[in-house]
Amino acid sequence: MPFVRFVIRPHRTALLAGETRPQKVFLMLKFILRRDLAEHRPPVAFVFVMDTSDSMRQQNRIEEAIRALEEFLNYSELAPTDRIAIVKFDDQAETLLPMTPLSERGEILAVLDALRSLGGGTEIGEGLRKAYQELLPLPGNVLRKVFLLTDGYTYEEEEALKAAEALSEIRVPVVALGLGTEYHEDFLMEIADRTHGRVYHLDDAFLLPAIFYQEVGLVVREAVTDVQMDLKLEPRVTLDAITKVYPNIQPIPIAKRPYPMGNLITGDFTVFVLELTVNPPFEGERFPLGNLRFSYYVPAFDEHEEIGGQPLTLPVTRDEEIAREVDDEVLGYVEQRNIENLIRRALTEAKTDPTRAQQTLQMIKSMTQRMGNPNVTAILDRAIQELATTQRLSPSVTKTLVVGTRTQTRRVATKVVDPELLEELEELEEED
Repeated sequence: MPFVRFVIRPHRTALLAGETRPQKVFLMLKFILRRDLAEHRPPVAFVFVMDTSDSMRQQNRIEEAIRALEEFLNYSELAPTDRIAIVKFDDQAETLLPMTPLSERGEILAVLDALRSLGGGTEIGEGLRKAYQELLPLPGNVLRKVFLLTDGYTYEEEEALKAAEALSEIRVPVVALGLGTEYHEDFLMEIADRTHGRVYHLDDAFLLPAIFYQEVGLVVREAVTDVQMDLKLEPRVTLDAITKVYPNIQPIPIAKRPYPMGNLITGDFTVFVLELTVNPPFEGERFPLGNLRFSYYVPAFDEHEEIGGQPLTLPVTRDEEIAREVDDEVLGYVEQRNIENLIRRALTEAKTDPTRAQQTLQMIKSMTQRMGNPNVTAILDRAIQELATTQRLSPSVTKTLVVGTRTQTRRVATKVVDPELLEELEELEEED
């Protein structure tokens, strides 16, 4: 039995025969891992890339960061043999703690204490390169993750993005944490996207322990890594976008095949949406879309595996009612994907037409209520109220809208079409 199974389903039941215009097709791709993978956790290595610039002295930020790292050392999910490195960056970057087992608590705590005496500028790129140097020598079966914490802009964004690209090439996700209102959220989102990491906005550093704990819980469940999708499309089909939609929102680069899809976790689904354009004529009983294959690596067993290979097709019908039928689960994930673009539109509107921006945000709020996503609904409520009161959006609310909604996604109600997956899917629903 393969380590990974998947469900792929279109948003529409069929294409209408005789239609002369190009049609959109959204494919939901849902992965589920073999249950026994949860019992075999590979070793984990973390690098914390810490902003120690002068601004981190404000509002007790550096003290809260140190406290969060001290709590990190006590997480029961981690083993004494798991490893940690600490890199600081201000005017210069420096590796304060090379890769060290968590069992060496005294050495780690001494380095954390040294963070209090540093200060200067914001050299993120060099900090990420130091992280790369620490992680590169580790064996391929070690799960690796970088935490990047900053509260300000950097003057060398291009160099930082090159360093992120290097980390991506060795399959290292970067969790980018923006603190306060002075950092560049689009820049941190780009770092996270390039490395298949996540991005967080924090109004206050006291929220760091919760983020660290959540991310540790995810990384120890990453049982399958380096998923690559090879999608060979028929000549009349084009790929417009791939987006990871659960458990977080993330665009997937489609410049070249195979497409890098990141890592998969045990105990939950990982869901993607593929956006296709199909061109007429729509004839015969089925319209061919292409062929789909996946490759991936299983660190706990040090095994590479491939699955898939079957052709993708869509039925063709002359019945207009059947052609109008849609799959609510697939459209639910498409709608969740669209929220980020709608928020961007509202932010642009807010600069010149606050009333129109409120209307757009209210529409998005209705979508999140229909999805059952109270966390994003609360974010939108805050923005709507601020616009109504001040006719503008503050930097804090703007960053919460742009960044916060990416990690607050919800699982859409499952429609099972593969009987072999039914039992496992139902159990996952009960655990949610």
